[in-house]
Amino acid sequence: MQLPEATEELFSNLRHYLAAMDETAYCMPIEALSNSTLGQHTRHVIEFFQCIAEQSDSGVLSYDKRPRDHFIEESPKAALVALENISQWVESSFADRHLLLQVSVSETSDATTLIPTTCLREWNYALEHAIHHMAMIRIGAKFATPDLALPENFGVGYATIKYRKGCVQ
Repeated sequence: MQLPEATEELFSNLRHYLAAMDETAYCMPIEALSNSTLGQHTRHVIEFFQCIAEQSDSGVLSYDKRPRDHFIEESPKAALVALENISQWVESSFADRHLLLQVSVSETSDATTLIPTTCLREWNYALEHAIHHMAMIRIGAKFATPDLALPENFGVGYATIKYRKGCVQ
């Protein structure tokens, strides 16, 4: 499986979750998630992909400069629209290229550093990062909407899935 297929599989799981998600549960602070919401984790996932799509042409990528769109974190429908926009970009515009990743290196100043990377490397990072947050969404969903049925591998890394399949008797 290549990155576009892996992305589509991940987005399919997110679409399933978002289509079934009640807006009230989506916005409910969850103590087990340090009072963050499912919507905040979903927005965070989406915005990493948006950063790559919107910033990669410039040659410099900064996840710190994501919009933090409250509409995405408050509306599962808005999150679905944002996912579709990213999917269209992957299908029509995604290309590997060299990038510089701009990262903050201080919590008390605007100091940053530039790290050489590529679009494919950052896309893979966004996928792994999404899986991590989807695992937290899975945990939070148990509190916010216990009857929500998520796909079996929602929030489970590919290496873990393969390992589990190898251990099944």
